[in-house]
Amino acid sequence: MDNSKTIDPDRCAVRAEASHQELCKIGRRQIDAAVKIGELMRQARDQLGHGKFGRAFNRWKDEGMVTFSDRSARRWMLIAKHAEAIKSAKLATLQEAEQRAQELENGVVSDPERMATLSPKDSLLTTADALVEFENHLIKTVRKLPAEERSEFLRKAGEIVRRRLELAEPL
Repeated sequence: MDNSKTIDPDRCAVRAEASHQELCKIGRRQIDAAVKIGELMRQARDQLGHGKFGRAFNRWKDEGMVTFSDRSARRWMLIAKHAEAIKSAKLATLQEAEQRAQELENGVVSDPERMATLSPKDSLLTTADALVEFENHLIKTVRKLPAEERSEFLRKAGEIVRRRLELAEPL
C-alpha cells in the first residue's frame, strides 16, 4: 500500500454508497425487465391456450425469435404473476425476486429470517395447507442440520414465530 497518499475513509464510504445505490438500480432494472418479459410470455401462453405454450416456445427458440431458455421464461412468468408483491417488497436483486416469487407460489418460506420479512398480505402461511407444508419442510430442514446447530435454529425460528404472532391482528 502506498502510504504517500492520504485516504479519507469518509470519502471512501460516500463513494461506496454511491456505487451501492447504482448496483441497487441495476437490480431493480433487472426485476422490471423480468416482470415485462414474464408478462409478455404469460400473455402469449394465455392466447395460445392450454398445453400449447411449450411447443410454441420451442419453435420461437428454433427460429431465433427468443434466445432465453424455457426455464428462464417460466421463472420470469412466475415473477410477473407476483409482480405487485415483489415490487412492494423493494427487493434489490433478480435472485431475491425469484426467491420471493417461489415463496409466494409455494406458500412456504424456507428461511426463518425471510419468514419474518413477509407482510401478512404477501404471506400465504396463514392457510392450513401452507402451514402443514411449512411444518413438513421445517422438520426436513431441522433433520438435515448437524445436532449442534439444531437448537439454535429452533430457538431462532421460535423467536420469529412469536414475533409474527405478536404482530398479527387478533382473531
